[in-house]
Amino acid sequence: MQKNTRRSGLHGIGIAVVMILWIFGTAGYAISPSTQNGARGAEPLPRVIDWTPTNPLPDDLVFVNHLGPGNKGVTFLVTLEADGRVSEVQPIGGFSLYLSRLTPQIKQATFDPKQTGRVFVLRLKEDPQQKSLAAWETYSGQTCTPRTALSVMYRVAELRIGSDDNAASHCYKYILDKNPSSLAARYGVARQCLDREDLCAEWYLESLVNSDPDFLEARVGLASLRSWSDGEMAHVAAYEEMLKLQLPLATRESLLNSEVFTLEHARHLDQAVEATERWNTALTRLLAVYPRQVLFRYTEAIDHALLEEAAGKFQDAAVTYQLATSIVRQNQAASEFSAYLIDLGLARSLTHLARPAEAKVLCDRWKGRSKQLAGHSSRSSAGRSADDVMELEARWEFSCGAPQRGEELIKSAIAKYPESDAPYNALSEFYYSIGQIDQARTAKAKAAELREASAEKLREAEDQRIGLAN
Repeated sequence: MQKNTRRSGLHGIGIAVVMILWIFGTAGYAISPSTQNGARGAEPLPRVIDWTPTNPLPDDLVFVNHLGPGNKGVTFLVTLEADGRVSEVQPIGGFSLYLSRLTPQIKQATFDPKQTGRVFVLRLKEDPQQKSLAAWETYSGQTCTPRTALSVMYRVAELRIGSDDNAASHCYKYILDKNPSSLAARYGVARQCLDREDLCAEWYLESLVNSDPDFLEARVGLASLRSWSDGEMAHVAAYEEMLKLQLPLATRESLLNSEVFTLEHARHLDQAVEATERWNTALTRLLAVYPRQVLFRYTEAIDHALLEEAAGKFQDAAVTYQLATSIVRQNQAASEFSAYLIDLGLARSLTHLARPAEAKVLCDRWKGRSKQLAGHSSRSSAGRSADDVMELEARWEFSCGAPQRGEELIKSAIAKYPESDAPYNALSEFYYSIGQIDQARTAKAKAAELREASAEKLREAEDQRIGLAN
């Protein structure tokens, strides 16, 4: 097994890259109805049909680690011809190797005649890896030896990969002894390398990409890893190469979303705005066919629209804010605070576009409601509501009333709550909205610094509590 324990250049990135691998992979499956919720606009959403593959996938594919946060299932958009034949299969989202391996099965499948001539969403009923790990008690206490059956090695490795002992490492070693090209073992070792910030991660990820170009999670992980040594624009270049491929709809949206953030972090505002336009297109497509895949993207839409405001692209900002509105309307978990930010951002954009009557409707909706919004806030920051009355009033003022008064309210909140990140978040939004980009980035960085300091205090308090309890 390739080994290099030199940590230089990798310090602090292991967890970040593992999270990126998870985001582009597949997580647990929530129980949900087999039809989508209502219609979007005048067009009904495609029906969702649960499906189980006829031919099971091999263990070496099933146990490529991909269960993590952020997934909405393995899904495809399927078109049936009038004669019942499958004419098109467009992967929507999920683990890339499942998508590429299952597409041929779907093309040969026979579906309910009632779907003839229609487009529908086909959803994998249950993730094969999750199903295989259902009997976790059988494997969680086991270890691997050279004589252990391969089927058992895969399961033990997956269940023990996060443990402090070397059980998973031994399993992967024995799997690779029997099958040096094993996808599951090489990807498992790559994740272990990332966990311990070892340069062997790059070697394994590169080998996986070379052996299977469809392995998008490995490509994204490799690009993320190399960006730390080659710079953020190298990361963007890698994303652009991937965007040239025939990608699942959700993967394209995720890549573009990450590219916008990377470009802004690299201080390339014009390119970030251009990428936002492409992201809007990808997001709109997903909303039209499978909105549950992107029901929490309204937060990113707010961030991206602020960049468009900063660049003076108010028509584009209005489109992005309207896109955020359409998501929030379909997401019952979205807070009033999010709707507040979106409406005020849209009001600012409409004002710049000489549409004051429309802006006034949005402003009037929230006028005088700061105390109500602050009272319902469930967020906390440095022992106070994350957005207290002053910050909320300030946002309304710089969006709908007197911008100078809005700025004054924010600075008063900073003086009153110097350890809170909330006023700096509001200040950053204010500066973005008036095009003062450097000041916006400075305020945003200060907010992040204060959030981390607050989190560290909470960790220290929890450690102390545990210590006293013991």
